[in-house]
Amino acid sequence: MTIFNGIALIKVIEARDLRLTEWSKRFTTTSKDTTLLDVYVKIDCDEQHIGETVTRSKTCMPVWNEDYETEVRNGHELEFTVFHDCSLPPDDFVANCRIQFEDLKIGTKNDIWIDLEPHGQLHLLIELKGSVNEEVSRNNAKEKRVFQERTDAFSSRQRRGAMRRRIHEVSNCFFV
Repeated sequence: MTIFNGIALIKVIEARDLRLTEWSKRFTTTSKDTTLLDVYVKIDCDEQHIGETVTRSKTCMPVWNEDYETEVRNGHELEFTVFHDCSLPPDDFVANCRIQFEDLKIGTKNDIWIDLEPHGQLHLLIELKGSVNEEVSRNNAKEKRVFQERTDAFSSRQRRGAMRRRIHEVSNCFFV
């Protein structure tokens, strides 16, 4: 797995084809699938909050053009989550996506359209300034684990992991 150290410049440009999820439609009275959304994007790097865009009202194709700059240490991925801004919290989930740092080019501007799950697309411009290192695995390939069978684990005289219970007596009543 790749680790990124440096500065990430992120520009959230626009989104398209956003739709409410089935859970979000539970209180709507219209049967239309083209319900307009009040959407914003939450940006995270390895579950550490970077920022949120402003809410764009009554649209399924919002345009933000907002810039974010963050310092990343030992970063693995960027996560973008789109929410519908509800009048009563919590806000409804619309879609999300994750981008691994190993999928991005360093030193150049990555102008990409990312597919959102479950539907929609997000237009991003990401520039990485820094270095990428390969993460060293804790279990080195040279050190092979060897499992040894215990000879005395299940001999007939042992209780095989059973716990000893104490019986207490109070006023001629016995309890465990």
